[in-house]
Amino acid sequence: MRPTIRLLPVALVLSCACGCGDPPRVIQGNVVSYEPSTKVVVVADEEPPHAQMTMHVEGADIGADPLVKDLVRISYRDRGGKLTALRVMNLTRQADFKKSSGGH
Repeated sequence: MRPTIRLLPVALVLSCACGCGDPPRVIQGNVVSYEPSTKVVVVADEEPPHAQMTMHVEGADIGADPLVKDLVRISYRDRGGKLTALRVMNLTRQADFKKSSGGH
């Protein structure tokens, strides 16, 4: 058996193990506060018990800046106790944009 063929199962197992990382978590709720200078947003989860979560959004993919009371959906990771946003989707501003531009 050729050495390359023997290594194929090992490579397959390793590639599968690397691809099975911890997926990001998602929260959806209303913005309680947003501080652009520190890049921190506080969101009240729309799911009971409506906990408020503080997210660091520096480096995140952000559409329209979140304003207080906007409905947002945030994908994030917990990195050593610090909740770091990956993407911030402002659902309120998306709806406003679609209405004003005549989108579908």
